[in-house]
Amino acid sequence: PQVFVTNPDGSPARNVPVETQDSSARSLTQEDGVAKLIINTPNKPVPLPITVITRKDGILESRQATSSMLAQPYKIMGSCSHYLHLSVPRVELKPGEDLNVNIHLRIDPTTTKQKDIYYYTYLIMNKGKLLKVGRQKRELGQDVVALPLTITEDFIPSFRLVVYYTCLNSNGQREVVADSVWVDVKDSCVGKLVVKGGRKEERVHLPGQQMTLKIEGDHGARVGLVVVDKGVFVLNKKNKLTQSKIWNVVEKADIGCTAGSGKDYAGVFTDAGLAFQTNTNLQTPDRTDPQCPKPATRRRRSVMLMEKRMDKVGQYPRQLRKCCEHGMRENPMKFSCQRRARFIQHEASCVKAFLDCCNYITQLRLNHTRSAHLGLARSDLDEDIIPEEDIISRSQFPESWLWRMEDLNEPAKDGISTKTMNIFLKDSITTWEILAVSLSDKKGICVADPYEVTVMQDFFIDLRLPYSVVRNEQVEIRAVLYNYQDVGELKVRVELIYNPAFCSLATAKKRYQQILKIPAKSSMAVPFVVVPLKVGLHEVEVKAAVYNRFIMDGVKKPLKVVVSPWGTCSPLSFGRGSCLPMLSTQVGDTDSETPRVSSVQLRMLGSPASSEGRPGLG
Repeated sequence: PQVFVTNPDGSPARNVPVETQDSSARSLTQEDGVAKLIINTPNKPVPLPITVITRKDGILESRQATSSMLAQPYKIMGSCSHYLHLSVPRVELKPGEDLNVNIHLRIDPTTTKQKDIYYYTYLIMNKGKLLKVGRQKRELGQDVVALPLTITEDFIPSFRLVVYYTCLNSNGQREVVADSVWVDVKDSCVGKLVVKGGRKEERVHLPGQQMTLKIEGDHGARVGLVVVDKGVFVLNKKNKLTQSKIWNVVEKADIGCTAGSGKDYAGVFTDAGLAFQTNTNLQTPDRTDPQCPKPATRRRRSVMLMEKRMDKVGQYPRQLRKCCEHGMRENPMKFSCQRRARFIQHEASCVKAFLDCCNYITQLRLNHTRSAHLGLARSDLDEDIIPEEDIISRSQFPESWLWRMEDLNEPAKDGISTKTMNIFLKDSITTWEILAVSLSDKKGICVADPYEVTVMQDFFIDLRLPYSVVRNEQVEIRAVLYNYQDVGELKVRVELIYNPAFCSLATAKKRYQQILKIPAKSSMAVPFVVVPLKVGLHEVEVKAAVYNRFIMDGVKKPLKVVVSPWGTCSPLSFGRGSCLPMLSTQVGDTDSETPRVSSVQLRMLGSPASSEGRPGLG
């Protein structure tokens, strides 16, 4: 039997050991997640229960996958005790390769003689049609006969082989003995479609660089191109178009029903999608339903046991965990831990947890303190560094792009046309997958293997922004600076570019710059605290340059600013703490630059039971 093993997300599980429950047969799954097991059958024609279990290292016995089936014995027609079995090696077949199918014959010598069998008749089916019909000669005394087959493009994506012969029973009547097997072929194109670089160069490029693309495919085909960030497929590969998905749709219309064989000779032909009829009134029952009959359902054993939930989320009350979380929050007012603790009106245990966590995180921040440079204008010391105005920021970071249709009408050589085109890469530091799908009136649909293009530079910025922020609420954004150089420490000046839509340390008259040192093969995160003032999409831009080197980078990304709903807040979970509606004063326009007009919004957090005197954390 063949076993198909999948991962929890449905993808094929490769290199997974499997074995039968009695450990009599073992195998290893291939790239497609399929493993073939060879099981010795009993001498008597009785049902054979088969249970297969995975033996993956590092997984508990209770979490190993298991599957069971009951193999029924082949039922002979009458007194002609003949059995036929087809054996196919478990290999990945490709067009142009040869396949030897072994035809095994078993005869009861007490009932029949072998001299009556001179040849086997075989039929090859693919996509509902007969590709080939022939006979394979058998010599007297041969128990195993090899049937050689040459795999062609017509055999894609799979084919069924049916072999049968007739014998005389004790009454002088003809009986049919048959067997069939389903053979998988590599899911490749019937035609040709290849996407590759137009030059013999490495696939590493710089952001925004021009590259040459070469497309080779069937003459007259129409090709659709798209470039997708490989990171998209890391999250979810289920929607990725592949040639296998194309053939899976085709095989859903297969009129065959099983992977081979049958309960008797009629079942062999019926399960292969064939009707059989002779002049001696031997025939298969008429098939009235185009769909295959569904097998009797069996209750499936659960193979995934839920892990025991951890013993209590913590051994401390929830109030203390909340106190610690607030203690580790960064305070933009730069108050000391002791001063912040004065605003806490709860139990001493909460104050103690707050101080402990606050002092801990403060010490960590001190260990990573970096010198900051804040000036009214660029000083003379910056003459050995690239000016900020000369740094062009990267701003195009799509998940997919190109989306172009091309016709392969160029002069063909052996039926294959070649087209060369130039494209400009986007600004992302990533690996792009160039995907191509062609449609031909002669060769059908073809999906090319993805062509990967890596975009990389030794020094770059990764600006990480949230999906959206609330207006007038402070938010911390991070710019991660990467140094991929093999040797040497980089002295870097990083700057947050002023934007009037945000309140930050960068203003129209003052630059906000930080100077830091990044070792080789390492990275460093630089936080920036901003307060959005306007609703809409506003750009956040960070630039960095290296001293004494012509190395620089800049990133510009949009940040979505939304309005906070009235009367909502995030109260602290202390006792009976609740949230009062937002109180609004007479305000001016927050977008106005008039210095005497201000906007004030007040939110009150606390307990409705004011007599307890517990207003919460300050």
